Amino acid sequence: MTPEPSNQDQARADQAQRAADEHEARRPAEQWRAEAEDIAQTQRGALARAEAMGEPVEPIPVPDPEGDPGAVEQRTLDQARRAAAGKRDAEHG
Repeated sequence: MTPEPSNQDQARADQAQRAADEHEARRPAEQWRAEAEDIAQTQRGALARAEAMGEPVEPIPVPDPEGDPGAVEQRTLDQARRAAAGKRDAEHG
């Protein structure tokens, strides 16, 4: 027979689970921001090289998640879980 967890232990476990859930929900948006910054950095380098060679260049803007409904947005934890479950189902049939 296992002993019942104390209220303090249960509260710590609940807090740790909430923190893990919040981190998991923020991860797609953080990943999107990192990828957008990588794209912007690559474009800045390409723009500088092209300008150095005297070529006209038009930079491609990085999509803004506020104006792009397909971009990752801040979502509730429930929405993030459902989206992650759907993505896993699609990837693994």
